[in-house]
Amino acid sequence: TGYAALVCLPIQYGDGRLLKTTNGGINWVGFSGNYNNAFSSIYFSNPVTGWFVYQNPNTSNGFHYNISKTSDGGTTWNWCFSEQVRSITSLDFITTTIGYATADSGKIYKTINGGANFTNITTNTNKKLNSIKATDLNKILSVGNNGTIISSVDGGINWSNQTSGTINNLNKIIFINATTGFIVGDVGTILKTTTGGVGITRLESSVPNNYSLSQNYPNPFNPSTKIRFDLPKSSLTKLTIYDITGKVIDELINSELLPGAYEITWDATNNSSGVYFYRIETSGFADMKRMVLVK
Repeated sequence: TGYAALVCLPIQYGDGRLLKTTNGGINWVGFSGNYNNAFSSIYFSNPVTGWFVYQNPNTSNGFHYNISKTSDGGTTWNWCFSEQVRSITSLDFITTTIGYATADSGKIYKTINGGANFTNITTNTNKKLNSIKATDLNKILSVGNNGTIISSVDGGINWSNQTSGTINNLNKIIFINATTGFIVGDVGTILKTTTGGVGITRLESSVPNNYSLSQNYPNPFNPSTKIRFDLPKSSLTKLTIYDITGKVIDELINSELLPGAYEITWDATNNSSGVYFYRIETSGFADMKRMVLVK
């Protein structure tokens, strides 16, 4: 069972269409809710519970978006949210009650009651956001124009800028499990994470004078800690976590990074108490430090 919304330019009213398949995509049929509006996104959290975004053609300024919900697989739909914005671009729900919508100017809307109400949560960007994905109740990533990637580890209260390494527009983010995800964008851009995408932040644009690896903080920690390091030039950078026996536990970074000061979060929720080591390796620098996980 799957669903699709025909996406149109905002001015092309009358072309919008909702489609449904019940045989794995072999056949698609229109279903209830074909409002003949300009749809921009559709999301189902299970075969019967879903939401779609459409533009209201009855507003004079042409920038009014609504969200409707179904609880019966699309047989009936009920309006649940309306906002005067230039666009609402994507929907994602982590449960049937907690979900997010992205919009222009860095806007993200959150619901905790299945869409009955959406509230605007503050982010740290004014770029248009094109896609959002919650990997659990706390970790959320959103991507947008000019290489924008922002993330939250506290359910959307605070947001950090992530390093994408591109200025191309980023249009869609998906995860196949808690740690492996992909982002696609303009000009053939494809990005991949194997660390959940949340954690690495470029702190400042000024170039440090030297390589350095700082002591993690807090230390001891439970269950997460932050690791900071400086790169005076572009470098293929690896940051690896080892246990007391020297076994590799996690590889936080293995990619080319621009010059700058960086901070990354290591979440040790699934690890036991004990002594761990983190090691950084670049083309011109290597260092290792000790940290303690106490649960």
